Amino acid sequence: VSTQSTGQILSPSTMSSPSSPASSPPELDHVPKRIEEVLLTAMKQHARAKCIEEGRAYAMCCKGRTVSMAWACRVQFDAYNACLSLYSNDLALEQGRQEWLRTRKLPYVHPEKKARGGSH
Repeated sequence: VSTQSTGQILSPSTMSSPSSPASSPPELDHVPKRIEEVLLTAMKQHARAKCIEEGRAYAMCCKGRTVSMAWACRVQFDAYNACLSLYSNDLALEQGRQEWLRTRKLPYVHPEKKARGGSH
C-alpha cells in the first residue's frame, strides 16, 4: 500500500501495471543489482545442467589434447555453445526478472538443492 502526492491510498491491485514504469512505484518493478547477479548465476547453472551431454562430449573430445582441441573439437564446442545459448540469453534473463518481480522467488533454484546448500 502506498500513497501518491494526492494522498490517495493505493493497494497493489489498484496500481498501474509494470508496463508503465513512469507511474509504477520503483519497489514493484525494480530488480535489485544483487538479485540480478544471482539470477544471472542461476541462469548459467541451469543452462549447464540442461546441456550436460553436450558438455561431456566436448570434454571427452578435449581429453588428452592441447592446442589441437581448437580445431579437432570445434563441432562439439559449437554444439555445447549452441545448447548453452538456448538457456542463457537475454530473453531467459528477462523471464527470470519477471518471475522474480511476480513471486519474489528465484527461478532456476531448485528447493532440494537450496536446502542441501547447493550442488558441489
